[in-house]
Amino acid sequence: MGYKIGTTSGNMVTLASLGVVDPRGIYQSYSKAIEVPSGYIRGHGLPKAIWHWDYCHYNWRNTLRTYCTGASVLVYIETITTEKVSNVVDAYKQFSAIMRWPEIEEIDMHYRMDFEIEFINLVAVV
Repeated sequence: MGYKIGTTSGNMVTLASLGVVDPRGIYQSYSKAIEVPSGYIRGHGLPKAIWHWDYCHYNWRNTLRTYCTGASVLVYIETITTEKVSNVVDAYKQFSAIMRWPEIEEIDMHYRMDFEIEFINLVAVV
């Protein structure tokens, strides 16, 4: 288990096999938080995930860019979640997702600083 990406559920590969260091994973089980009149927060929508690198080498960035040559694309990923699966806390799960390329990239020499790729509309692959 680990971070994976692919254009189909059957061809996902680990980021490590692509020469990309695993990101810090952020997972949200819903896409939008809505406050109801009672003051409680209700989660609505499909899950989303963010892959974050404090610094992302341009080689890693260019490798990931081959999966998303425009602003967004449908991909398949395996990412960490906050869910418990078979007694494993923070289990990795596979999803189809819309990969959104960052609108702004902070460049410092051969790195992108605080680089984040967002994955929305996560649908579990069974």
